[in-house]
Amino acid sequence: MQSILARKDISFITRLAYKFDGKPVERKEYLISCFKHNKNAWVGGLLDSECESAHLDRMKVVNSIDHFIISDIKKIIDYMNEHDLNLKDLLKCELDRPLITQIDGIHDETIAIIDKFVPFLQQESYNPYWNERRFMLRKYHEFLSIKANTYQFIEDNLLVL
Repeated sequence: MQSILARKDISFITRLAYKFDGKPVERKEYLISCFKHNKNAWVGGLLDSECESAHLDRMKVVNSIDHFIISDIKKIIDYMNEHDLNLKDLLKCELDRPLITQIDGIHDETIAIIDKFVPFLQQESYNPYWNERRFMLRKYHEFLSIKANTYQFIEDNLLVL
């Protein structure tokens, strides 16, 4: 107990604890948002406006995750049809990053969920930005859940291509 009280950042820890007092789910979601935004965040940075904004943006998607994923899957299917590609082509990482990440408007949550079906995020790349992002996505999908009908939609519409 004395070691925590001796920390120089104890005021930040206390403020963060009070901010989510009695709200463990909200605290967990907030921390996920902050560390998704900046994996090197420290406790003092968790209370700044940048982290707050990242959390609000993420929660807009997470609170309607099924809608966003279905919409993204439709975009992916349209892209594959327009460019005469299959899912394997989109998920292949040829030194840089998978093509699926270059489709405008596809959310991180969708990419992470697709990786649950077809693990592709383990592919190495020479792109340091992509390596950072794929590391985050591989960890992130453990915190995401979607409804059974959304899983079925993915299986019926994307995995058959």
